[in-house]
Amino acid sequence: MLIDEVTKIDSFNVLENVTTEIAIAARKSLLKKQTTGGIVLGQVAKNIAIVMKISEQKKKGDENHPFERTKEHANKAIVRWFKQSEGRTVYLGEWFSVLNFRLRDKAVSQMGYNLLNSVKTDELNVDTLLGIVAYPGVAAEVEIDVVLAGGEHCSSTGAVRRVVFKFKPDSAELISSELVELADCMQ
Repeated sequence: MLIDEVTKIDSFNVLENVTTEIAIAARKSLLKKQTTGGIVLGQVAKNIAIVMKISEQKKKGDENHPFERTKEHANKAIVRWFKQSEGRTVYLGEWFSVLNFRLRDKAVSQMGYNLLNSVKTDELNVDTLLGIVAYPGVAAEVEIDVVLAGGEHCSSTGAVRRVVFKFKPDSAELISSELVELADCMQ
């Protein structure tokens, strides 16, 4: 059974297909010992951000060179979806995967820090951004932590949601997903 179609996280409604897309992209990269990532896009209405799309950058990372999103990739995706939606689809945050579970806490903390700097230094017209970090779980799992940065959120370094996706062994075929944790802030 997959998670609810819409997962509400503070002022973000994250559509199930977005987190599933990230988990599958992360799983495919993990099977190749690569890291991947991109940006998170959606629409804002009545102070609710609806996360609807992700981009995935073609250039991957590996054990020696972690994934690093390029501005060119992000700008192309933002402009394309902004135009296609007649100005309604906007940048809401970032996502990336790491190769090792032991890197999770550092990656989540770094994601929060990077997003908080974006909120403070960019002219994004938002006070909170969404970050998603995917990493290998036990056996054939991919775990995803969702981070909120800015506003009133945990000084931006803690995850507020965790979802575990189970895959068939040595495959990117999804079996199930489960919401396993919800907290104001995990440290």
